[in-house]
Amino acid sequence: MRAQLADLLPPRGQRGRYARLLTAAAVTGALTALLVAAVEKLAESWLLHGLEGQPLWLIAVAPGFGLLLAWLLLRYGAANATPATSDEYVRAYHSRRPEVPLRDVPAKLLAGVATIGLGGSLGLEGPSIYAGAAMGHNLQERLARFFRRDEAKMLLTAGAAAGVAAVFKAPATGLIFALEAPYRDDVTRRALLPGLLASVTGYVTYVSIIGTTPVVPFIGRTLREGGFVSGIDYSDIAGAVLLGIGAGLAARGV
Repeated sequence: MRAQLADLLPPRGQRGRYARLLTAAAVTGALTALLVAAVEKLAESWLLHGLEGQPLWLIAVAPGFGLLLAWLLLRYGAANATPATSDEYVRAYHSRRPEVPLRDVPAKLLAGVATIGLGGSLGLEGPSIYAGAAMGHNLQERLARFFRRDEAKMLLTAGAAAGVAAVFKAPATGLIFALEAPYRDDVTRRALLPGLLASVTGYVTYVSIIGTTPVVPFIGRTLREGGFVSGIDYSDIAGAVLLGIGAGLAARGV
């Protein structure tokens, strides 16, 4: 077990460099959480909630208007950038010279806000992953003299992990996603600690702003003896298992 833990750390002569990498990962997590919180506030608290109670015709045309606004932002605000978000992370990860231009970040995130906030079929996870990857990559570029080129992918991974950890309020989920999404294991071991630190930092920063309300609340009741019974019974668990199997088979089929 001790040998396995030692494999996660660099040789003794590089511990100072690795400490700087971990510090940069923590900063990446905090910055990513701030961006994700801003995107969620704009998209959900401002735009999407603003549609509630509006006339039906306005609600019906709002998603189309959101897509048009997103297209304009990408075309004229980000020099014809693609609408890809999480795919940008995977593409950059596999590139010899990762590139997630900082100049495209405002327009792409605002395009996500317009799409989500006006009722489009899109979740916050894509913009969150993109924001994290952009933060990690560009922070490494700004501090390039302190890091080797191969460490850029570690901060890229750390940023993506922080994005998922923040938006889903689940640090472990963010870390696992960021390590598995690119479908390669060449830097997984070395990126584990930076990704974990970024995920935790991102989660703590995010919930400090947004709060700890669960994404999916569970209804329960408190017993007289002081215990707690959740609103979930065995049929819910069985249904979840069947749904998971069906979704896995469908994904494999696709």
